[in-house]
Amino acid sequence: DPDGVRGPEHNRGQPNGFEQAAAFLEEVAFRGAMLWVVVRCWGKLPGGLLKAVWLTAVVFGASHAIRIVLGRPAPVVGMLILDATLAGVFYAALVIRSRSVWPAVLVHLAINAYIGARAVSVPEFAETVSGWIVILLSGLPLLVLGLWMLRGGDRTAGA
Repeated sequence: DPDGVRGPEHNRGQPNGFEQAAAFLEEVAFRGAMLWVVVRCWGKLPGGLLKAVWLTAVVFGASHAIRIVLGRPAPVVGMLILDATLAGVFYAALVIRSRSVWPAVLVHLAINAYIGARAVSVPEFAETVSGWIVILLSGLPLLVLGLWMLRGGDRTAGA
């Protein structure tokens, strides 16, 4: 399964670890590398830190569009892209505030584990727009928290 979660015909209830590996690699790539480079370039400009956060979050979200090629329904992938973009803001805020990628890796691992467990326990959950709406709505507080963490963030420019 391209999502890394086996369906009911394979070891129901046991994700195969893809989502954990993806969380680690995505955080290293998008927050550990890309965010660092963009903050170094834009961080001291007015609004540069927020622009860097949003740019990396949008690119992170867009990277999930590959799921269309893997056969996922476009509306579901659209919700995933939006959810990943909003989560990307929170992950970036964690990295900027902690000056480490590890808090974002750990939170991303936990979120992916939850989504994976939910998808395994209710196989059709993540394959529906309504399932992703639930995930998206539960992620909105993370967006708000991330933006709150970044308030006055220009004082940490160059993080």
